Amino acid sequence: MKSSPQKIWEAINDLPNFAPKAFPQVFDSIVVLEGDGNSMGTVRKIKYAQGSPIASVTEKLDVVDDEKKTIGYTFTDGDVFKFYKSFKATVVVSPMVKGDGALMKYSGEFERVEDAIMLPDSIEEFLSFSLRTLDNHLLQQK
Repeated sequence: MKSSPQKIWEAINDLPNFAPKAFPQVFDSIVVLEGDGNSMGTVRKIKYAQGSPIASVTEKLDVVDDEKKTIGYTFTDGDVFKFYKSFKATVVVSPMVKGDGALMKYSGEFERVEDAIMLPDSIEEFLSFSLRTLDNHLLQQK
């Protein structure tokens, strides 16, 4: 990604406000149900834009480490459970080894519902699109 790790981390930390504005084609809203919105233990309900195979999910933030620019979450409720029995993920933002920009590492642990149609490729496509959109949005804000 061409944006700086700090800019990306700030956007991730402001996801409830940032994402629906930056990605209206992906996110309808992100509502904080418990906590302050970006610290460990926070619970957020994410409503996706119309046409998404998943209408909404509720996630709990399990890890938030500003120093390491790491966030981890577990889905606790929502349409995602049509496809997965469990779903947990971690995102790490770090500087590029060479040059400017950031490297984002996304890792997930999940158990797929038998015969579910959503596969890891679908997750990868969604994340790739979302990260490109995030980077473009941040670069336009310079």
